[in-house]
Amino acid sequence: MPTYNILEGVTVDGVPVEPTGAGFSTVLLQHLLRRAHRYDGLVVSDWAIVRDLTEAGRTGVPPQQPADIAMPWGGVEELTRVERFALGLDAGLDQFGGEQDPVPLLEAVAAGLVSEARLDESVRRVLLVKFRLGLFEEPFVDEAAASNVVGRPAFTAAAAAAQRRSVTRLAGEAGPAVAPGARVLVHGMAADAFVAAGVAVAASADDATVAVVRLHAPFQLLHPGFFFGRRQHEGDLGFADDDPALVALRDLSARWPTVVVVQLDRPAVLTNVVPHAGVLLVDYGASDEVLVDVLTGVAAPEGRLPFELPRDLPRCWLTTATAPRGRPTRSSRSDIAAESRSHGEQPLAQLHRGDVVAGRRSGSAPVGHTGEEVGDLAHEASLVEVTLSA
Repeated sequence: MPTYNILEGVTVDGVPVEPTGAGFSTVLLQHLLRRAHRYDGLVVSDWAIVRDLTEAGRTGVPPQQPADIAMPWGGVEELTRVERFALGLDAGLDQFGGEQDPVPLLEAVAAGLVSEARLDESVRRVLLVKFRLGLFEEPFVDEAAASNVVGRPAFTAAAAAAQRRSVTRLAGEAGPAVAPGARVLVHGMAADAFVAAGVAVAASADDATVAVVRLHAPFQLLHPGFFFGRRQHEGDLGFADDDPALVALRDLSARWPTVVVVQLDRPAVLTNVVPHAGVLLVDYGASDEVLVDVLTGVAAPEGRLPFELPRDLPRCWLTTATAPRGRPTRSSRSDIAAESRSHGEQPLAQLHRGDVVAGRRSGSAPVGHTGEEVGDLAHEASLVEVTLSA
């Protein structure tokens, strides 16, 4: 499936890639994919690349609906629907994602925009896949058999085991975060998950011995007028000081030892969460039942961070998405250093793996990335203050 992206400045064997979405690029699909890499399988476009943009799709006003989704990027916006089909087929597409109407393709052939032989080539590839899957011999699913497979206990057990292993400890001592005999005050999780595991849930706040708080990575809906914008978590990565979740955490941690679990569907700045957490764990969508297993020591948190967690928002603003691994540009590095010095800190670019950071070694929180320098990316050191301990 070729990307929606327009690959500016990219060449293949000295030939510039066309300034279109990759689904319309002969250089990428024919020269690179089929000739250089000898790929002879099916190429399916990403969805909606031949559709016309509506006003809702362009501006989000009125709110975009599924029928308004269209992605005719890079010089093909002004082409007719039939011309887009012809261009994509000539470029090397075999199937147009999300399209069920064959009429535009037939019209392209009738108009001489694409040859019948080229169309037959793609038809052959589609039919081969169907034959290899046995869809001509057995075109229908056995619904009874499907219901016996989907949700099979062995599968759900394997999923739960994977969730347990994915939980990542960022701060706190090893071992159960909720000790036997504890009476838990629960915030942001289902109390029933603790009860089912035999953990006492405090009858009242005064009866609690430990608080367990589950937070979710901060986000805003910045593009609510668009279909995907209404579903996309965007915006600031940090908890504002008046964020209700952070306010609740501060109040709870002032009274009880507090265990914090943050669900990360995106990176988050946790610097102002760390001081309020005796134990800090992160998960990536685990169930409450799985988290209770980890908190009580039934399972150990073995996970590693799949992405860096920035120490603060200014470092996010100074990075560039086009640089390898988001490294700050040369000019922004000096800004980071100046900002660090203004706070009496050693610049992040000078922190290396093994430096003692806020009383711990920078390698103490396992992460998924490696490199010679924690520096610009603040790998392990990103969760805590970067002032070097004496």
